[in-house]
This record gives sequence, C-alpha cells and structure tokens, in this order.
Amino acid sequence: MKNVSILLIALVLTGCSALATGGGYEKSMQTNIDKIDTAHTADSFLDIANSFERIANAESEKWLPAYYASYTHLCRSFFMKGDKSAAEAALDQASSWANKAKAAAPGEDEVYVLLGYIDMIRLSLDPASRGQSMTPKVMQQFGQAMQMDPQNPRAMALMARMKMGTAQFFGQSTAEPCGMAQASLKLFAAEEPAPLHPRWGKELAEEMIEACGK
Repeated sequence: MKNVSILLIALVLTGCSALATGGGYEKSMQTNIDKIDTAHTADSFLDIANSFERIANAESEKWLPAYYASYTHLCRSFFMKGDKSAAEAALDQASSWANKAKAAAPGEDEVYVLLGYIDMIRLSLDPASRGQSMTPKVMQQFGQAMQMDPQNPRAMALMARMKMGTAQFFGQSTAEPCGMAQASLKLFAAEEPAPLHPRWGKELAEEMIEACGK
C-alpha cells in the first residue's frame, strides 16, 4: 500500500483552503471559516477548531459548527505525520465532531464526505496494516455521499483519490479515477454552495489531474 500512502499524503494540505463564502451566528462562523485559508500550523488550526467547538456547543442543533470543528481537527492532523499518536488523537477529535454533525443532520451528504476523508487519512498513517480493512469503508462513505448528492464535487474527487491509490497498488489502469477527477472539476465549476456551506476540494482535484498527466 506504499503508493496509496504517497497519494493520500502528498497533496492533502491543499484541501484545507477555499472553504466557503457567506448578526451573530453567521458572522462568527464566517470569521472562523475565513481563518482556515490563512492557517498553516497545527496550533493555528487548533485555535480555529476550539472556536468552532464553542459555537457548536452553543448551537448544538446546527450541523455546520460541528462539521467545521471536525474539519479543522482533520487539517491539524496533516501537520503531525512525524508523530503518529498525535495525528491519531487529532483524527479521533475529528471523528467525534463529525459524528455530532451527523447526529444533527443524518441526511447531510457533506458529513459522509468528511467521515470518509477522516478515515482516508487514518488509513494513510498505516496503509500496510489498514489498507485492506479500511479501503472498503472509506469507499462506502464516499459512495453513500455520491448517492445522496451526485453533484457533490468533494465526494467525487475523494472517491477518485481512493480509486487512484487502489489502481496504482494493483498495477491497474488509472483511467477511471483520472476521469472522475476531471468530472469533479466540472462539478466544482457548477457548484453554488449556500452561505457557510463547504466548498473546499477543488485544489485536490486539480493536483490529482496534474498527477494523472505524468
């Protein structure tokens, strides 16, 4: 699973930018969402995650604060590749908040994308021992998100990433995942997210397409 690990890790940091555009709750949310674009350290992502957690605790019926608390903990884990236990702890926090978002909005496809993304990064920390057991789970989560909303570009881009890693590992053609990455770019171009809603992932698709051309 070495190639899978390289694929998952090499371009992942770019996923933590370009998230969303949009009194009170809305202003606080947008302020913290905007901070994600300029965060470049584990500590800065932790500060943002803590802010989202406070909002989530005050607005427990809303899924977006918990979603972004989860997402920023996920981003924080990207800076901890040299410390597996610390990365695992950050991912545990990401999973916890993602499940709170799921409880608040069980029919929200973006939450399933996020849950799959978290597990994809968890897999990348130990692909040799986790690849066989976790790959189907990750693909199931992305697949469920795609079924819930076939126009979700993040679900398609991340599914393409997983399929690329699998194809490379087994020495198979990468035509399908590369095609999916291209298709996800069209979905990104057509996307018109509601205020505060996720819009990250375009850079991941673009860099995967660049890798497909090599």
